[in-house]
Amino acid sequence: MGHRVLAVLLALHAAALYLFTTGFFLTRFEVSDLSSCQVTPSEAISNPTHLRGVHEDVRDPDDAATEGCWMPRRFRRVVFVVIDALRFDFAAAGPSTQRSAFYSDRLPVLNETLASEPEHALLLKFVADPPTMTMQRLKGLTTGSLPTFLDIKDNMAASSQIVEDNLLRQLRAQQRGVVFMGDDTWDALYAREFTRKFAFDSFNVKDLHSVDRGVTTHLFPELHKPDWDLLIAHFLGVDHVGHTHGPSSVFMAEKLDEMNGVLKKLLQELKDMPDGEDVLLAVLGDHGMSADGNHGGASDDETGAALFLYSKASLVATGGGADDELREYAERIIDSSREVPQVDLVPTLALLSGLPIPFGNLGSVIPSLFFVPAPTTQTAVGGEESSAVAAFQSLNRALRLNLDQVRRYLFRYSSESKLPERAYDHLEKLFVDIQNVEKQLEELHGSKTSSAYSKADIPLLLRLHEDLAKQQQNYLREALSLGRSIWTQFDLCSMGWGMALLTWSFIVGIAFTGGPANASSVSGSWRYLCVVTTVGGLLFICPASVNLPLFPAAPLSRALEPFWA
Repeated sequence: MGHRVLAVLLALHAAALYLFTTGFFLTRFEVSDLSSCQVTPSEAISNPTHLRGVHEDVRDPDDAATEGCWMPRRFRRVVFVVIDALRFDFAAAGPSTQRSAFYSDRLPVLNETLASEPEHALLLKFVADPPTMTMQRLKGLTTGSLPTFLDIKDNMAASSQIVEDNLLRQLRAQQRGVVFMGDDTWDALYAREFTRKFAFDSFNVKDLHSVDRGVTTHLFPELHKPDWDLLIAHFLGVDHVGHTHGPSSVFMAEKLDEMNGVLKKLLQELKDMPDGEDVLLAVLGDHGMSADGNHGGASDDETGAALFLYSKASLVATGGGADDELREYAERIIDSSREVPQVDLVPTLALLSGLPIPFGNLGSVIPSLFFVPAPTTQTAVGGEESSAVAAFQSLNRALRLNLDQVRRYLFRYSSESKLPERAYDHLEKLFVDIQNVEKQLEELHGSKTSSAYSKADIPLLLRLHEDLAKQQQNYLREALSLGRSIWTQFDLCSMGWGMALLTWSFIVGIAFTGGPANASSVSGSWRYLCVVTTVGGLLFICPASVNLPLFPAAPLSRALEPFWA
């Protein structure tokens, strides 16, 4: 009898621990599949009628490096500047009553550029998914994937080579050059992907200047070399000042002044380059920092980084060359997407650079950067082109490629690991709604030639295209929410059952391990507690669809909302 009881107790303990740990130690199956230029995520949409002229076919791999593959590229080269721990309010000028003399208005070159060249620059709040640690953030910024609780262990690993598809691997697949300088965390993740690298030790947080000086030494000479398509410069000084002295210190003021000087020189160099219109500059923080200068959690200060984008060519359709209708739509889209998740940078850079979106990406393209009429698009009204409709065609093409890539990834993931059935079915219903809008556009386009559109058709075209853009963005945001719910939020249902079962087995053990006499003496007093704990565990089933954030302090950002919300 004793052996049977022990065996049952052991089984109960094992089951309880399994339930609790599956709800607490969240894991994500890493899909090693790669996107390719030869195949779009869905062959069925390789050339839909309502997007004709935007992109006629999938590029031949020999042409991909020069013309792009899924979409024609807008930029041949990207300068990717990471200022570690660049909190949003370090870059954006806020109300004077909320400013600190130590970190406010210390990057004036960004706001001056925004004011003087609004169609060439964007400044966005760049929301990181916790844990806000550098290695996890760099993974997200290159793969578009979400971190899990267990990923924190990688921060201390000597080598954590990325196995998932990523921007650097896609560049190297097209024989395009990648040059890196700065934080040696990049070397741990992507040692095989660099054409050249200049890595510096990142763990001495008391050293405020060595890494930054090394980056500056190599940055400007490398900028003028012809053999790179992605130039990565990762500065560490701001982060180290935060850890050592905190953000409200004279050391932070000095370091931000130094970064302002570097960025000012970099912007001028890009403007002076003969091929400057082919270059996109991205200046970003991988995370923010708390009031005491630390990071890793999910407070708004820790997750709220900055993203600044600039090009000598027009970035957004708000310049003097845009007509009033196009400019009005563009300004609405920009205003509605001032805050974006960090993973959104991955599909954005991929399509702007003529790359396939990495296979496991869950981000969505930043809409304002794609609401630009493609040069080959012809949507004529009485012989004159409608630039707003053309811009919507370009945006919807990018969103559809993005959507199909995410949908393909979720389908592939579900074949290896379970996804919540109700949430997955909801996404498929959203996809059906998107197809219905596409059918309306196809019918409208199929009934007329491009030269037969009248001005009376334009309001309907714009309404359908705007509706399609909203629905596709909504699908992508819902997919990201699904990913967060299973990879970055505790499963209370499993944890509750685990705790209830563990408590129940503990009570049963006390009742029976002392023999029949002891069992009879305690059974009455413990029976009530046993029932209560079991019912308590059952109650966790009721809100089974509600999960707690992995880091409870995480703000509910409007970056989860679709644009035009």
